[in-house]
Amino acid sequence: MERPEQQLVLALLVVRANQLVPMHDPVDELWPDDPPRSTIANGRTYAGNLRRSLDSHADDRLRIVREPGGYRLLADESLIDPVPADRALARARELMRAGEPAQAVP
Repeated sequence: MERPEQQLVLALLVVRANQLVPMHDPVDELWPDDPPRSTIANGRTYAGNLRRSLDSHADDRLRIVREPGGYRLLADESLIDPVPADRALARARELMRAGEPAQAVP
């Protein structure tokens, strides 16, 4: 199973499918108060792991690409229903801020 932090990065990419997610967004979500020095490197690692994992399991309708400044989930529009994802992300943010990353994942 993926780490909760990596799953949060995936959630951000899914909610913003086909849009660039700047690297500072996952950093702000994962470490809102006291980010470690390695935040950007950690965020890139999580996104890179997701990209490699998706590349090995998905078809061309869904993939993660690295671009200057961040990552983008390229997704066929028919695969995404944004309303439930928006609600889930809002709830996940609340739980992350409350210090409960494991509960934020579902």
